[in-house]
Amino acid sequence: MKGNLLARMTFLSQLLFRLYYLQISTWLLILTCFTISVPLAFTELCQTQQERDMRAQTMVNPAITAIVSPTNLGHYTIGVIGFNKRAIEN
Repeated sequence: MKGNLLARMTFLSQLLFRLYYLQISTWLLILTCFTISVPLAFTELCQTQQERDMRAQTMVNPAITAIVSPTNLGHYTIGVIGFNKRAIEN
C-alpha cells in the first residue's frame, strides 16, 4: 500500500510541475532576487564601522533585547543588522 501511495504521489508531483513550471520558476527567480537585494540595501544603510557600532548600541536597550534576543555586539554585521531591523519593524 505504501509503495502504491508513493507512486501516485510521484505521478501527481510530476503532473503539477509540468502544469505550473513557469509559475514555479518565476516565483523562485523573484524570491532569489529579493533575497540577494535586501543585504545589498543594508550595506548602504551602515557604510562605516562607526555607524554599525552606533546601531549596535541601540540593541543594549532591554526592550529591544527582549524582541530580538541577546546579540553579540562585538560582531554586529550586515546580516545581524538586517535581521534586527526586520524583527523590530514588523
